[in-house]
Parts: sequence; C-alpha cells; structure tokens
Amino acid sequence: MMNGIDLHRDGTCFARTLEGVLVHMGVRLKEVEFDRIVTLFSTTTANKVDYVKMLAYCYANWSLQRQNVVREAYDHLAKSCPGGIFHVAALQHHFNSEALTPDLVPGLFEHHSFNEFLFHWNSNVFNADGLVLWLDFADYYLDISFFFDSDVDFCQYVCQSWRVDIDDWVAKSLFHRYASEDNNDVLPEEQFVQMLAELDPMISEEEAIAFYCAIDADKSGEVSLDEFLSSKVLKVKRLFEDVKTHESRVANKEEFLVILHSLNSELTNDEALAVYQYADVDGSGKISFAAFLQNHLLKLLEFFHPFARHRNRSLGETEMRRLLLSQDPDLSEADLRQIYKAVDTDGSGSISFRELCESHVLRAILLFKRFDLDRDKHLTQWELDRLLMYMDDSLTRQQLDVIHGLLTNTNTGCVSIGGLLSPNITRIKFLFDKYDSDRSGYLDVEEFKEMLRDMLSGITDRDIDELVNAIMPSEHSAGLDFTDCISNFSEISKRHELIMLARRRQARLKARSRGLLFKG
Repeated sequence: MMNGIDLHRDGTCFARTLEGVLVHMGVRLKEVEFDRIVTLFSTTTANKVDYVKMLAYCYANWSLQRQNVVREAYDHLAKSCPGGIFHVAALQHHFNSEALTPDLVPGLFEHHSFNEFLFHWNSNVFNADGLVLWLDFADYYLDISFFFDSDVDFCQYVCQSWRVDIDDWVAKSLFHRYASEDNNDVLPEEQFVQMLAELDPMISEEEAIAFYCAIDADKSGEVSLDEFLSSKVLKVKRLFEDVKTHESRVANKEEFLVILHSLNSELTNDEALAVYQYADVDGSGKISFAAFLQNHLLKLLEFFHPFARHRNRSLGETEMRRLLLSQDPDLSEADLRQIYKAVDTDGSGSISFRELCESHVLRAILLFKRFDLDRDKHLTQWELDRLLMYMDDSLTRQQLDVIHGLLTNTNTGCVSIGGLLSPNITRIKFLFDKYDSDRSGYLDVEEFKEMLRDMLSGITDRDIDELVNAIMPSEHSAGLDFTDCISNFSEISKRHELIMLARRRQARLKARSRGLLFKG
C-alpha cells in the first residue's frame, strides 16, 4: 500500500497521506500520537515522512532466524503443491488451526481459529491465479512477527502452523551452514564436531563422540543430511533438556520413562520399563544423554514399530526374520535361526518387545558390526579379542582363549553373529555385572542364584538349587567369574530344557487323567 502512494519512489510520502493509510488499516491514533510520528520520521521536505525508516523500526524484531523459518515454511508448502508452485489451496489444506490459540488472539473460540487465520489472507494478497509469492508470504509474517518478542516463540508458532518439525528445521539450518558449497548434503567429522559445539557450547567430549557415532552408523567418516535428520538425535537432546531432570542431561527412572513416552506414545509402561532396564547397564538407576546414544536406543525403538502393529504385541519367527532382514539383508539362515533362538528363551514360538530388550540381541549385533572391521560377517580372533576387551578389560589372555574356543566355528576358525549369540555373551555379561553387587569379578552362590532366576523363565527355587549344585561344586567355592558363566551356559541351558520338558510331560499326564486336553 505504501509503495502505491510513493509516486516518486523515494521512500517518502506526505504526512496526511500516511494518516489516511493508517486509518484505512484500522490504526486510529490520537492527534498528539500522530504528530509524534511525524516529528520522529520527518524529512527535509516539509510535511513529508520517511515511511521506509518508520517501517524498519516497526519490524525491528525481524531477525535472520525468523526469516529462515518463514522461508522453510514457504518451501515446505510449495513442495506439497503440484510442480512446486505455491497455490492458495495449500494454505487452506495445511494450516494447523490448533496453532492459533486464545493466548495469541484473546477472545478467540477454538472452532473459529481457522476463519481468523483466513481473515488476514484477503483477496488483495493473492494474484488473480491464486498463487502465493514469497514476498506475499513473508509480508504476512512481518506483521505477525511484531507480536512475538522471542525468536523461539515465533519459530515454534510458524512450525506448528504448518506442521514443520522444528527439530528437523534447526538441524537442516545448522548442517547447511557448515557444509561445503560443493556438497552441502555431507559433513566430514571435523565440521560435524564444530557444528555440535555451536549447537551446544556445553556439550562434553563424551556426548560429542556418542552423538557422532550414533549418526555415522555406516562408519563412512561422513554424516549426510538424511542421516542427521532421520536419527532424531536432536529431538532426544531437547527432551533431555526439557524434562526437569535433577542433573544436566541425566535422567532417573521416572524422568527417563517420560522421555521414552515422548519419543513414542505407543510404548506401554511395561515396554518402556524394559528399555530403561536395557539402558541401565551400570545399574546406577540413571541414564545420561550420552548413554542413550551409546546404547543405540533410537535403533532399538525402530524395532518396536512392528510389535506395536500386532494386537498381541508379539512376533513369530517368520515376522522376526523379515524384520531382521530389513535391517541387514546379508544375514545367513544360520544366523537368523540363532538370533531368534537367543530372543525366544522360553521356546513359546513368539517373542515380545520386552523379550527383545531382555535378550540384548540388538546390542550383540551392533557390537559385532562395530568390530567386524573388514565387513566380512566374521570376527577373527583378533577382532573378537577387541570386542571382549571392550566388554570387560580385565579379561586375561587365558580367558580370551577360552571364550574364543567356545564361540568359534571349527571349520572357519572365526565367529559369526550366530556364534556370538551361542551362548549369548552380551546378555550373560549384562546379568553378570547386574548381580556382581560387590564388583569383585565373581558371583557367589546367592548372586549366581539371582542371576539364574533372572535368566531362566518358569524356574522354581528347587530347580535353581539343583542347577547351582551341578554348576558350582566345592572347587568353585570362591564363586564364578564371567568366563565360568559363559563356559557353563550350555550345561545350564540343557538342564533347564530338561526341567521344563519334564514339567510339561507331568502337566500333560495330569490333564489326561482328568480327561482334559493339554496345550503347551
């Protein structure tokens, strides 16, 4: 409108003309107020006002960050239109009316919020063909910006209005700032770490390394924009900061469960608790942001979606195989069978998400990939040694050789993923550390009993006593170390299977004597 009355295109207009424009826009000022404006923005020409200077002061809170988020919203809407040409229909289709609240527009009824939004987009804004130009879109938000003191509040409002993920927008903006002009969709490690430092000057070295490793899953030494956005690491970081934790980016059990439900509202309390127990490796009861990333919990939560789609929240062997192959198409039949067997410890023929967490199978697979340096799907003895020392740096050469002998395929002399899970050394290590309460490196009789009770389903105290007497004779009076537990796992599993088989046979005979059909 101001451009239309600026006949000389010099950024000035007559004072009375400006007053008329303001009245037309619904801005009625007292005479003393308007005289003050004329005094502040007068020019060398009598009765003329520098309206460009006046508008610049009006939009003093318009920042580069605000302009970038508006541009992101505009591009987001343009992409949703045929041919990428922004049409007014996109405004009507994509606007989230929940973003316009009575807090922003006093007296607004919720069911009127969409009409209130459209009221400001009158026919004068659009071209005759219904196209929305960037300048029209930006001009609208120039006016809106005036009512937001905080850049954060303004950006959140714009993103919520058009259902733009604010975490993705922040990530994309930072990423492109540090990417090279030649390839702005990839960041090498050095630039990525610099970006993290700007993102959070308080980020620790441990967090930065965990951040990078969590995103560079293929170990390429570079992080692509797609990897960065799909990782959702920024959202996790914000959740750790938003939840009122007692320590900086460290959550206790209750706080961590809130974070998990914020990431996926479909998790039941029982499933969320299983994830918490999976992550609490040191038994401290606290999970840090770095530990969240180091334990690959985002990857674990990716595995949750197929379970949530089933009414009984469990998967059969065929469905589990399909899920595993979607993550790694090169898994062999033998590895698939062993992975499923390591999860389905009760032999029921189906597995729940909780069982997947308790098995620590995903942790084993990711550890295997980390130390399989030549990506040949086998661990040499040197690679296995590195993996075992990562799990427990107190292991001696003799203990490493014993474990290697238990896991190695005699034909190849190497260890496959299936071999690493037969026995499942990651779960054994987790349970060993959990019940080694005095951190002596040995489990005494009572500690070993507690470990067996946690490891084996459907077992009684009498069964446990029999197992302990068979596994821990007098020569083991000092207790069992980690290597002893691995060495005896096969015997423990065999005896447990015999116990459960005898129990089912007894139940079958009892049912038959009563004329009932036994299922199990």
